[in-house]
Amino acid sequence: MRSGLGTGARHTLNASTARAPVITAAIRETARRTPDLPAFIRDGAPVGYASLARQVGAASAWLAREGIRAGDTVGITLRDEWLNLLLSLALLHRG
Repeated sequence: MRSGLGTGARHTLNASTARAPVITAAIRETARRTPDLPAFIRDGAPVGYASLARQVGAASAWLAREGIRAGDTVGITLRDEWLNLLLSLALLHRG
């Protein structure tokens, strides 16, 4: 990734895994049904499913602008655990 967002543990995710559509579809469906239901706690405050779905969508769009396509293998190196999770979900969303 060309962003220079940070350093930390290295994780490699191949976004073409079979579970990717199930995970991202479940997030979108839960966001539709219960948008304020907490998906995660970040910095002591809940992050609802609607907010998570919007952030995953925005991160996925950013990845697309950076040239990341479905099936690409991408290395993630971030100190911020939230960004790591968010980009992992965005990669799954990309397919």
